[in-house]
Amino acid sequence: MQETLINLQMKKIYPILLQTDRLNNALAKTWLDTGKDIWLSADYHFGGLRYNTSGELENVDDFLIKAQRKTVSEKDIYINLGDLAANDYNNTRELKKKLLKLRGRKILILGNKEGKKDLPVEFYEECGFIVLPYLKWNEFIFSHAPLDPRDFQGATYNIHGHIHGGKRYKQVRYHNHINIYDCRLNDFKPTNLKVAVKQFKKGYYYPISQQM
Repeated sequence: MQETLINLQMKKIYPILLQTDRLNNALAKTWLDTGKDIWLSADYHFGGLRYNTSGELENVDDFLIKAQRKTVSEKDIYINLGDLAANDYNNTRELKKKLLKLRGRKILILGNKEGKKDLPVEFYEECGFIVLPYLKWNEFIFSHAPLDPRDFQGATYNIHGHIHGGKRYKQVRYHNHINIYDCRLNDFKPTNLKVAVKQFKKGYYYPISQQM
């Protein structure tokens, strides 16, 4: 059987991580099975510029941390869908302080900005995250970028980030994708998984354009 695109990509990008992700998967799934609430974030880009609540570009790291801490309890599960730090953010001491402030039992799905030489996977583990290239749990598969439906591994929904709240799916065929983005429209708060599914069923996440 032909290997799926996601496995080929992960073997190329995260070969060392794939040797240990079975243990991380088991622990993450135990957390999800026993956790109180499940909260989702994506594309924080700490150290970079984002739009604030007034629609102006500025560093909104403090807004994101404050909103996360107000929303997520220590007993909750918090899944960040990748790209925690901006490409040019190399102040590891400052970044670590910010990541340690985030609450909950924390899972990081690696994005395209993670795994850099100066910010290896081990760095995020030191900040309290279970780190995975992707995570399949019950009817959900969590990833950074939207997946091709052939890579859903039997899941109903693909929970992802990467396209920053956009609704144009140009690289993959749209099928039950739920795009997570903490921004000024939701006061930078994480999204509850159950709420995201309810919003999906009401059409909130449907794309503007898609590949068929």
